[in-house]
Amino acid sequence: MLVYEILGDHSSTARVFRNVVDCQRSEDGKSLTQVCKWTFSVFSGSFTLKLAVDKNPAQRCIAFTILESSFMKGFEGRWQVSRLEGSEQGETCLVEHELSMKPLVPVPPPISYYTKSVLEKEVMTVLTDLQMEVQHQMELLSSPPRDQGEQQ
Repeated sequence: MLVYEILGDHSSTARVFRNVVDCQRSEDGKSLTQVCKWTFSVFSGSFTLKLAVDKNPAQRCIAFTILESSFMKGFEGRWQVSRLEGSEQGETCLVEHELSMKPLVPVPPPISYYTKSVLEKEVMTVLTDLQMEVQHQMELLSSPPRDQGEQQ
């Protein structure tokens, strides 16, 4: 299923998702080190996150949990891609994304409302980025093959 393939292709993560600056997979493929960027009001920065990744292709599920971070104490979640009943050739699917995070420094109540809205916006951006990449890949798959002599 295309969506699951995109989510599992960690070599393309930084190209697909705007909030990921860099993504390196460990040699054994069981962990990732990502450099992510954040924006809060007029402030912005980046942080490094090392994640344990558990892929289950049979169930089209990718689960992750924090191993190390310069910004967060807790971070875990999963992607689940399911074929919708009645969809032809897997063209329509349901994508579920669960995410739980806890910052390294506790956020005081007056600011926590803003940090929650920033997180919600980031999750929506990730989902939008995924949707745009699926559309891009579908266009590539439906494009006629180019002649070898044709200039790009």
